[in-house]
Amino acid sequence: MRKICLLTIALLTITFVIHYSLILMHAAPTNPISAKYNNLSSTYTSTIFSQNWHLFAPDPINRNVHIYIQVTDDTSKDTNNHWIDMTRHFIKNNNDKVITPYNRTIRLIDGIFADTVGSNYTSDLITKYVNKNDEDDDPVVDMLTEHKKSSQEKGEYSLYRLASSYIRSFMSDKYISMKYLRVRLTVYETVPFSKRNDKNYERKIEYNKTFNWKEISEVSQMY
Repeated sequence: MRKICLLTIALLTITFVIHYSLILMHAAPTNPISAKYNNLSSTYTSTIFSQNWHLFAPDPINRNVHIYIQVTDDTSKDTNNHWIDMTRHFIKNNNDKVITPYNRTIRLIDGIFADTVGSNYTSDLITKYVNKNDEDDDPVVDMLTEHKKSSQEKGEYSLYRLASSYIRSFMSDKYISMKYLRVRLTVYETVPFSKRNDKNYERKIEYNKTFNWKEISEVSQMY
């Protein structure tokens, strides 16, 4: 029994050290160690949340990510004016309940956006380096370009799986029976504190992309 307890403690200690080492490498400012293990730490953390040291300083998070979807059986029909804001559903349920799984889902949305645009695999320092370097055969630029491409592919894949799961979990049978899905990813600026009571204030759109039609994925329901 004593051996089992010691083994359990040892495994928990190792897990604790590995977990927080990866979190520290991902969240801290770029340094030689975090750069070397960037791929590993980013893959580990981006499955749960997306953040970097800017969460604490100098500026808070300044974007609101929304996922809009369209569902149809015939992609040739004009459905451009009918978009469903699935993000609003998660925000409402998260705000209405103290303990809820929707909180994690909302964080996943921001993480998926970061993957889709490739920002989960970059930092301010690396971005400045890439922007200033014009050499075609730079191995660092080539590596980061490949990372960004891989991140974008993963982000789009996750985006469609999340949207498919939302359809099967929360939409009516009319939509569940349909075959095709299209996604629009829109990022709005946050409302300035000075404008919080201004109902006529229009938020600026910082990113807006409509993806292609794809078949709805065979995924399980969320909750």
